[in-house]
Amino acid sequence: MQAEVTSSKDPNTWILADLPKNRKTLKDRWVYKTKTNSDGSMNKYKARWVAKGFLQKYSIDYIETLSNTVKPMAYRILFILGTYLDWEIEQ
Repeated sequence: MQAEVTSSKDPNTWILADLPKNRKTLKDRWVYKTKTNSDGSMNKYKARWVAKGFLQKYSIDYIETLSNTVKPMAYRILFILGTYLDWEIEQ
């Protein structure tokens, strides 16, 4: 668990902020998993800290959801085409 906490703190992926008034924090929990080698022997233990997002309420805790559904190879193809065809990136 300590390795998971350290790995998320090191690259400054988040900052601690005050909770807005009249809001509750999401519940969370640790999820544990053991990784094994192909022969079935134990390789390492993994731990993740996950929020129970199913407790969120629409328009109170979130408005939109976003999930990346494009495979990385599709991005590569677009970048290669853009380079080959000399496409411009507009903002």
